Amino acid sequence: MREDGSRLARNSYWTRCKRRNASRHIVFSVAGEPELQKPRSAYLLDGRRVTIADLLDADLLAAGDALRFRRPRIGETHRAVVSASGALTLDGGQEFRSPSRAAMIAADMRAVDGWHAWTTVGGRSLDSLRQQFLDLAASGAANESAGAQGQYEWLKQARSRADAENPLVMPVRDLLARWDAKADGTTSYQRIDADLANHGLTTSPNYRKVSIDTMVHLITPAQSASTASCPLLSFSSGS
Repeated sequence: MREDGSRLARNSYWTRCKRRNASRHIVFSVAGEPELQKPRSAYLLDGRRVTIADLLDADLLAAGDALRFRRPRIGETHRAVVSASGALTLDGGQEFRSPSRAAMIAADMRAVDGWHAWTTVGGRSLDSLRQQFLDLAASGAANESAGAQGQYEWLKQARSRADAENPLVMPVRDLLARWDAKADGTTSYQRIDADLANHGLTTSPNYRKVSIDTMVHLITPAQSASTASCPLLSFSSGS
């Protein structure tokens, strides 16, 4: 397991990506003419959820790494092992590609954010590794898409504000505009949800369930759970 995310890890990851992309980026149209596909890093910054397999590719995790989900209040610790296929294998042999699903089954809970729940032996959460992976992806995509890069920087700032308990606040209308989205039923919200999830963010209230003029807070899932019974007070985005 490589915990430091050194320059060597960054270089080795992108070297492997370039080798894979040499064969993956050329596809053929119906007419038989070659077409160029977007580099993989562009998708990572714009609409695709990071997976455990991505962390393996980046050498941020390795097959066989042990993970723990500690619940100190009830004195339980659940364990999983990272598989070579990018899944989490529980003690009972069950495999899940979703960290959250693995945590839910292991703890017999209805809802768990597995990216925050599972930690490495060294104490790092999967979420912290995911953020490091996004940094790697952003560095590799710096010259590919200025729009995606700007969105990444904005989301990173939003996460920093959430961690500092000073969340960004904005009307749903402005949130949708960040993705050039429309609130007319024609927009796929999966892209917004994926980008928010990759950065460990959610909105309170859920932006899908309120009007476009409603103010929403960009917070972490843990903050969302803690405020479920004590809603956040509304304040301006500049506070």
